[in-house]
Amino acid sequence: MLRYLMMMLFVGWLSLPGLAQSRQSVEDLLADANAWDVTAKRFASKIKKVDGQPTWFLRSSAKHPISARYKTPVTAWGTLRWSMLQPDANEKAGMFIVQLHGMTDSDDQPMVVRITPAKLTAQLGKTVKQWESVFEDLGAELQWSLGFNDQSKHIELKLGDETLIQTQAKWDDPNLTLQIDVTRGPLTVSQMQWVTPNEVQLAAQRFTDITLDTSNAKWLDLPSSWKQYMGIHYTTRTPGQGWSTVRGYGSPHLGPPGDGKYRKDATQRTGPFDEQTIRLDLQDIGRQSRLETSNFKLLLPRLKADGLDAIYQGPIRLIDKQSLKLDKNLAYWTIRLTCEWDRQYAADHVFWQWGNEINGLHLDLFDDKAKVKAGRSRWAFSNQPEKADAYAEYVLAPAIEVMRRVGQDVYGDPKRLPIVCGSLGNSYNSKARAWLDRVLKHKITGTHAPSLAGKRILDFVDIICVHYPVASDPYDKTLGQYHADYFQPGHVKGIWVTESHGRRGRGTATILMRGMRFLQWAANYQLNRQQTRICWWGTSKPKPGGKADIAIDQLGDILGDIPLKMSVLDLPDEQGKVYLLLPSQSQQTMQCFMVIAPQKQHALSIGSLHLPNLSVNWDSSTTARLIEYSTEHQPTQRDLTAEHHEAGGITFKLDAPITGFAILTLMQQQ
Repeated sequence: MLRYLMMMLFVGWLSLPGLAQSRQSVEDLLADANAWDVTAKRFASKIKKVDGQPTWFLRSSAKHPISARYKTPVTAWGTLRWSMLQPDANEKAGMFIVQLHGMTDSDDQPMVVRITPAKLTAQLGKTVKQWESVFEDLGAELQWSLGFNDQSKHIELKLGDETLIQTQAKWDDPNLTLQIDVTRGPLTVSQMQWVTPNEVQLAAQRFTDITLDTSNAKWLDLPSSWKQYMGIHYTTRTPGQGWSTVRGYGSPHLGPPGDGKYRKDATQRTGPFDEQTIRLDLQDIGRQSRLETSNFKLLLPRLKADGLDAIYQGPIRLIDKQSLKLDKNLAYWTIRLTCEWDRQYAADHVFWQWGNEINGLHLDLFDDKAKVKAGRSRWAFSNQPEKADAYAEYVLAPAIEVMRRVGQDVYGDPKRLPIVCGSLGNSYNSKARAWLDRVLKHKITGTHAPSLAGKRILDFVDIICVHYPVASDPYDKTLGQYHADYFQPGHVKGIWVTESHGRRGRGTATILMRGMRFLQWAANYQLNRQQTRICWWGTSKPKPGGKADIAIDQLGDILGDIPLKMSVLDLPDEQGKVYLLLPSQSQQTMQCFMVIAPQKQHALSIGSLHLPNLSVNWDSSTTARLIEYSTEHQPTQRDLTAEHHEAGGITFKLDAPITGFAILTLMQQQ
């Protein structure tokens, strides 16, 4: 076995027309620790000289990976290399990830190299290779190289003389920026060098100066703030500035006990629909497996203390599968006890959503889950017309009757509590839209809701809920259709997005992309937080680009409750969009918030960004900062040089490629 692993990485060559190979200089990228932006929590990272050689010592854990980005883009045309990537003796190294921003793979993603010593694997682009078989010929020292050629666009990864992986690469210009991520292990790196032309100014000339003229921009005030629009799932942690709604506050599975289960000393109550006797108190409503810590008697006061809204699932689990009959008495007392806890707060801040992804398997009235287990496709049971009729007749109609009765008995107004329809899965799908339309236009027969017989569901529903409408283009058309069909004619009072991000979400970058799309939708249709909001699901799950929670909180720290106006601008040559947010009222801190969104995540090599008509408050404390979000690495940030012009406008000096989504902020110190 090897006592330790030593690697030499990266021999690459790019040819620039008109430059002689002799005109080179070798720069040691480890010579100055300040040349790197390093992002991590509880990490060790320092550069010191060992035998006269700068050496970078990195120590990381699985929960707190190190992400380092070289600040200055470099024009590489000769050799890029570093050596002695070395785990500590007797310890396994984790994963070492290198991204070459400015160079992309066949899917226009940044070219990524992954080295995993512990598993003896290497990856170049999408190709993965085991290299253990070549150890015998190399001895203890492993010589790595990565070569690429501007003529053939050919790139290969070598271990010693053995070629492990060959693939193709693309780049628009030779400007490269290095991003390194280290996870799960202690590593050392030394002799990191990049060969560049002697005339370093050639690199700067390859950046493009961009001017965004806002004189004719369409500005729209956002009726509510970032925090007011945003929500997440299940948490009970005290919020910062990032969100104000929680779907399922406390747990996804909260409700009253079913199947005749109840505490013997629970209060005896009479059901209003058939005089049935039930036993229920506020402390019985919650997560039945751990009521001692997760029940409404404990959760609702915390909810109010934090000033949050909650969206709870209506107790449709109480439906009898044989008769398809909802236990309206138990549902009634569940809602009523919540309202009687605090009449005003419950009516304005606690909402009941009658079902989750009602057009799929979450609503299983016909034992479809058993059929899926028997081998049938789960998609065969989505958007079925008979399910739309069953949901409308056996679930939503009796739920409406329950809500109206509670409204009358507690508030003296049967319409006091809003009716929130169950959420629609895959709402961007035309079949899903047709399915919801069938539900809303259903004429109630009165099977289990006799007081509503002969009326349409659409006559009662206040809020419709859709899932993932901003996940794919054309998102504005998807949401616009729901708005045109239901909101604009006055059929409903709101369209809520009660789930986004999801399992396929990619962390911080997903929140930024979809968050800006959502704000654009709210601004375009002038919808406030009562009329629309978005709840992010799966935000606490680790992602290569950082947990989505990070972005929600980080954006909340900047935008918070600030009144905003918004404009969306196009970058030149269809390179992408810029979402520009300015405070609509005078603010002491945030002066400008700009999201730069490259088209298909192509790299933007921006030298300076000039906004000649941007008017902001400016003094000696004003600072500019760039935060970059990626699907591959943790967010990174760096301060920028910004110049305020007396004639008006701001010029930001970037001199960097932007490969993912980036935030540019202009802030004043308090």
